[in-house]
Amino acid sequence: MPPPTNWPPVLQADTLTYTPSNGIPATRPMTVWRTGPRHVTVLLTELGDGMSITNAIHHVHFAMQAVWPADAIRLIEYYPQASGCGPDHLDEAHLTPSGQWAWRRLSREALLAELGPTLPPATAPSTPSERETR
Repeated sequence: MPPPTNWPPVLQADTLTYTPSNGIPATRPMTVWRTGPRHVTVLLTELGDGMSITNAIHHVHFAMQAVWPADAIRLIEYYPQASGCGPDHLDEAHLTPSGQWAWRRLSREALLAELGPTLPPATAPSTPSERETR
């Protein structure tokens, strides 16, 4: 069966909960787009409470590898203005050849052109019906 031609359909819009070494769970809105036959783009929204996505990115990447190969996962951190982390911005996290994490700022316009007309809201969905509408 050929892959769909209407990339990127949303595969999942839900929340991700992770427990860092401090033992305090953090929950973040997460949206996953299929961006190729074997590639996904994962957008994690920072809410400003608990361990930040930036500090937990290696946990997120490891968890995603249960479903996707490491080189097929693109991780993007979304910091809405409401998170208290400055103006609205997006950063792509990637592993360098030396195995260290690095980040680069992304243009909101370029990401919207690539993934669709809107980014997820800056809050976690509260009900299953809300999750289904994103």
